Amino acid sequence: MKTYLIVFGMAILFHPFCSASADADFQNQPGWTWLVKPRSIDPPSWANSGVLGIVEQDRNSALIVTVTWRPTEGVEYRVIAFDVEGNRYLPEMRRLGVGSNGVQLTRFQFSLDLIRYEDVMHVGFEALRQEQRHVASQHAADRANQSGIEVLPFPQLNKSYPFTLTTVDGRSINQKEFSGKVVLFDCWAATCMPCMKDMPNILNTYNKWHASGLDIIGVNFDVNWNKAQHAILKNKLVWPQIHVPGEEKLRAIWYEVSGIRDLPRVLLLDRQGYLRADANSFDEIKATLEELMEQEG
Repeated sequence: MKTYLIVFGMAILFHPFCSASADADFQNQPGWTWLVKPRSIDPPSWANSGVLGIVEQDRNSALIVTVTWRPTEGVEYRVIAFDVEGNRYLPEMRRLGVGSNGVQLTRFQFSLDLIRYEDVMHVGFEALRQEQRHVASQHAADRANQSGIEVLPFPQLNKSYPFTLTTVDGRSINQKEFSGKVVLFDCWAATCMPCMKDMPNILNTYNKWHASGLDIIGVNFDVNWNKAQHAILKNKLVWPQIHVPGEEKLRAIWYEVSGIRDLPRVLLLDRQGYLRADANSFDEIKATLEELMEQEG
């Protein structure tokens, strides 16, 4: 394994034959800002005090970047890799991370299907603040639309939540179909224990209120659909299901557009199609759901 220690804010020499392009102009995607502007993966210098990183090449020639920093609550962070032509690459969504005393250490791994270590020229470290998430999401949504990819929109409370999605059985659904209904989006995975713990409560609520106008749309994040299908049959889930693609590029777009990375996640729409609740467990929104159900359409 070939390893370089990157100490942002210090200059450390490990490699004798390659110089950094410290002044290269790399633009962020909308909403994101550089904490560490892209630098050559080789020394002589990396700049940004308080952020430490290690760039590695694994035995298969995959790029791995491990970064240590002090995160701010509500801010998302990511490593970006660039090839010689300036094309940008995101790491896989699988990340190993630990934290202690306000310090975070996270390992970002890049898929060989996207870029190999020997093709990487620069690596940077970005941050996305809470107030800019909708900007980044809209940019990703525009790219998805151009590619014909259907994605769950970015949730913004008390705003209209238009969607067009295709269920696992090939049926196209959109917000117009659910006009006058209260709609719960249940974002889940069979491999998510809190998700499965919520499921009986969600099912009981559906049985109680469906005749009065409650509909549920499941959004499944399992890479392996067979696991999800088994859970659906076992728990007798009768509502439509959307499956987030397992393919890495498509899954990355889903994450960027929807902003949904942690599970469970539940979104609640009123009868007019406005987002009225966004939470990380069903219990957090159950009271709001019952209030909406008791209101006339």
